[in-house]
Amino acid sequence: MTSGERKKKLKIKIIVIVSAVVVAFVAALILLSVFGRVKVNGVYLSNKHIKRDFENKIMSTHTVFLEDKYNKYTKFKYNIKPIENRNIFTKAIDTVTGRNNNVKITYDVDVKGIKKTLKKDNKRNKKPKNAKIIKGKKLYEIKPAKLGTKVNIKGLVKSLENNAENISVYDYLEQPKVLDEDLEPTLKKLNKPLKWHI
Repeated sequence: MTSGERKKKLKIKIIVIVSAVVVAFVAALILLSVFGRVKVNGVYLSNKHIKRDFENKIMSTHTVFLEDKYNKYTKFKYNIKPIENRNIFTKAIDTVTGRNNNVKITYDVDVKGIKKTLKKDNKRNKKPKNAKIIKGKKLYEIKPAKLGTKVNIKGLVKSLENNAENISVYDYLEQPKVLDEDLEPTLKKLNKPLKWHI
């Protein structure tokens, strides 16, 4: 083989190698574009990772119940409108509050599951104690009722229907009452005024 032929073969090899590198580079760019990978802190992340971070941020910034034991019955849903940038989660992750027009966050609640749990809790908990009349030093007084620990399930579920957030189950405890039957017998016997404490 002459030196001219060797040079020609070497030139062909170089062209083939360079062509292969160029094709591989172009293919990589196409794949990166299709799968929406972005560079974050020097590391390339796929939309899958960004989506996971986005969902984690939703869970950390949006809470349905302040009591964690009830949050297991909630599942967040989000809708992101198409935007120019392929990496929609990159843009949306900083606006996770849902105030912008691209991100809308709602949630589903397993109402049956949470009602079942609340009913069990209500059976274990005490009902509100009613106010009663007691005799003070000079006047008859109303003894303030104590707040019970029984949850108003209907009121709580109604709030869930309105897509509320940061709900505290303790805000739905049944309120104390003053019953007529507690007061009437005493009022009939008394000519003295009552001192109301509630």
